[in-house]
Amino acid sequence: LRELCTAEVKANPASPFAPKAAFYLFKLDNYNREKGPKEGILANAAQLLEKYPDQKRIGFELLMEVADQASEFEMSDLALAAYKDLLKRYPDTNMTE
Repeated sequence: LRELCTAEVKANPASPFAPKAAFYLFKLDNYNREKGPKEGILANAAQLLEKYPDQKRIGFELLMEVADQASEFEMSDLALAAYKDLLKRYPDTNMTE
């Protein structure tokens, strides 16, 4: 999966599949199965969201994923920060409601 996603992002960054491939790479790079989200995950998420600012759905999914993973591993500060970032970035979407 990593090789496929990396190839897609590098081959054609304007491809409609590149943002989703970048999302999967983010997940592979920012989670530890046993310990949950890695340190700096929100900063890494912000970098990805800045790279694809028009991808609201993927951005929303990414921040929800961070919040859900943080909650699962009882990282309430990180979960709250992810939810706050989500509300800040996407205040007027049906998804945020």
